[in-house]
Amino acid sequence: MYTYYTAKSIDAWPRTVSPAFITVLQTTQMVGGLACVAAHQYYLQVASQQPDRPCYRAETAPLFSEVTYASFLVLFGRILLKRFIRQKPRAQAAPAESAESADAATASQGERPKVA
Repeated sequence: MYTYYTAKSIDAWPRTVSPAFITVLQTTQMVGGLACVAAHQYYLQVASQQPDRPCYRAETAPLFSEVTYASFLVLFGRILLKRFIRQKPRAQAAPAESAESADAATASQGERPKVA
């Protein structure tokens, strides 16, 4: 993700890779991270019930991992929904702005803008 933001800030990100794809990858990473932590928690519970296989661990480490992954999952999930799934239609510009943007559009096409 940091590579993405760095490349975007210097305008070096390839146009073929969409920001939506990066967000989906990040969201998938958080789901996978939560699954790994849950599997680890399950293993620790099973291993702790076997007296011949003691498992020494910090009780709070998995909890902090779950909170971290869950918070990032919420963050990236909201970004995914807001920017790529539930896109709001762009508001139309005010009439004065529309005229200015129309002049800018004709100027970018090589034509002279109309003078009022």
